Amino acid sequence: MVLVNDAGATMQEVVNSIQQVANIIANITAASQQQTTGITQINQNRHAPASR
Repeated sequence: MVLVNDAGATMQEVVNSIQQVANIIANITAASQQQTTGITQINQNRHAPASR
């Protein structure tokens, strides 16, 4: 029974770790999207006609 409990605890640790990795990936994705938006805005402003 001890082995079963240990296996269950280990599986829970694995699930928790996977959730943490998924959260990190989601944060990286959000940051990348924000960066892309910023770069797009910079490029649009660079190519916009200068107002005088």
